Amino acid sequence: LKLTRSSYVTICKEVKNNLIQFITEGANLEGDDNQITSVEVLGGGCRIPWVQDAILEAVNKSTTTDITTLSHGLDDTSMALGAALIGEQQQKQKIATTMEDLAALIGEQQKTTKEEGDDDVEMEEAESEAPDTTTAKNDTTTTIPNNDERRKRLLEQEKNMAASDEEMRLKADIRNKIESRVLEIRSAKHNIKYGHLIPATIDTYLNESDDWLFSEDCDNATLEQMQVKYNSFLQKTEQDLCKDYYAAVKKDNLDKERLMEEEAAQAQLERNAEGDGDEEDHDNRRLPKKRRMEIVLKNKTEANELFSDGNYKFAAARYTKALSHCYKFVDLSPDDQKEVNAVKLSVNLNLALSYMKLQNPNQALRVCNDALGIDENSVKALYRRASVHYELKKYDLAKADVQKAMKNLEEGTT
Repeated sequence: LKLTRSSYVTICKEVKNNLIQFITEGANLEGDDNQITSVEVLGGGCRIPWVQDAILEAVNKSTTTDITTLSHGLDDTSMALGAALIGEQQQKQKIATTMEDLAALIGEQQKTTKEEGDDDVEMEEAESEAPDTTTAKNDTTTTIPNNDERRKRLLEQEKNMAASDEEMRLKADIRNKIESRVLEIRSAKHNIKYGHLIPATIDTYLNESDDWLFSEDCDNATLEQMQVKYNSFLQKTEQDLCKDYYAAVKKDNLDKERLMEEEAAQAQLERNAEGDGDEEDHDNRRLPKKRRMEIVLKNKTEANELFSDGNYKFAAARYTKALSHCYKFVDLSPDDQKEVNAVKLSVNLNLALSYMKLQNPNQALRVCNDALGIDENSVKALYRRASVHYELKKYDLAKADVQKAMKNLEEGTT
């Protein structure tokens, strides 16, 4: 399809006019006292010349200042803040309107009661003791629902809103999963190890999927339709177009875990050969707390050195050994148990970081959970688990951990 820029501008003329009207009305630019000094824009469309012309025309149409250029300093945070301010203003207007309506209704009731009270004072007193839910004036009846009915209606509306919010959340989650998978496959195409496993024909399907995510069909789709689309996408990518790629990734992950287990066993054999294995492997001995702690700290120190040298696999094995001795203390006092728990927490955090360096988020998550089992309010453990959740694309869980960590930090619970 051949299309010149002038033809493109002609085709978009109506859209341009609508954009000008939208900006003028939306920003309340009409009037003689507007003093706009600069205009900030955000989004890829703002780079299109006719879009820029439309924005400048709309602004200069009603302002006394001549704007000739647009700035591009806005970011997503700025847009979110602007949307929040607009929403707050609209909410205030809705509340003000409701209050005005309520005040008018109360005033109408008082006026009606006063007019009827001129004829019968005793009736006014009786009605004030047992007010009715209806008032009459000029043969017009206004019904005011009682509190129970209003509560039921509001409760039903709240349930509907909650259900709608949950549906929107689930739909957004499906969209994020599809978009994340599209980005993953596109990135894998350029990976030296996996690139040859991604067929060239995948581009057409990925583009179609990407276009659907930003189409009206996606916006108007029900949750069930979104789930069907997602299942179809997984079927097409994992079991059809990219079957070899996902099989290779799964195999590599299994091989990585098996290699770690083998290297941990080898590390144990090397320690035994050096002569310090016999002493540490007498697991049934009732060693004094001081001696057992020396063994724990010895393993932890060696693990720290291995980690600093970038030897994360052996570091993880040594941290695991340190943890195994943490469970062999006997006859501890409450203060001693507190000291041992602090060491266990520290070793778990280091072990989790080692697994993250080894790109093994599942093991890292398990260790983070163990750490939080020792101290559920540990800021470091919460932050580390949030990092793992983020790596696993579990963004809601990552956000929850970060929020709890921030709260604990502010309250001094570390």
